[in-house]
Amino acid sequence: MNTLLRKTFALGILLFLLKINAFSQIVINEICPSNVTTIQNSNGDYDDWIELFNAGGSTVNLQGYGLTDDITKPFRFTFPSFNLASGRRVLIFASDSTSNVIVDHYEMPVNGLGSWKYKPGSAGLDTNWRNLSFNDGSWSSGNGGVGYGDGDDNTTISATVSVMMRKTFNVSDTSQIAKAIFMMDYDDGFVAYLNGYEIARANLNGYPRPAWNTLASSSHEAQRYQGERLIRFS
Repeated sequence: MNTLLRKTFALGILLFLLKINAFSQIVINEICPSNVTTIQNSNGDYDDWIELFNAGGSTVNLQGYGLTDDITKPFRFTFPSFNLASGRRVLIFASDSTSNVIVDHYEMPVNGLGSWKYKPGSAGLDTNWRNLSFNDGSWSSGNGGVGYGDGDDNTTISATVSVMMRKTFNVSDTSQIAKAIFMMDYDDGFVAYLNGYEIARANLNGYPRPAWNTLASSSHEAQRYQGERLIRFS
């Protein structure tokens, strides 16, 4: 996965204050004063945020730097010891709380545009395909998305009611996962499973598991190729 050069803290402030001996290479790069749907913090809330950027050529430790939304009360939040490397960014959430969890970066163990194992739906499909132990060696391989008919797919298949897609990945140290986020671009509906357990679905009925020929509840066009945002599930 692409590694995003972002780190997160939770706090409740707005104005960046520097110590007298601070480096001017730390700048406020971007502010979102009305965050409604863009980025969630570690608690799943859409708090306003401030992005700091190290525009200089060396690493800066932000310990002792402060942020505030009231000039008469400077340093309402003071940074812990934290190194912001040259060319890196740090995202600050104005949440009126402080988190002790520092997210160093995001990892993407599954890239939707990467290589997948896939198989069109049929009455003969082995329903164990959702499980970790399933052997998908006989399935076809191709890059996502997989589909037909509208020219926005990396792997084109024949017309079908449904297609099953599988991806196996490893997380070497699960203790380092602060939060897992699933993002999906789909046409027209989907159900996602992790090791056999449903983790997300949209625009598709049929419980507990839809049959291979269950149709989507309504039409829904994929968003990413149109420049729109993906649907996010935390």
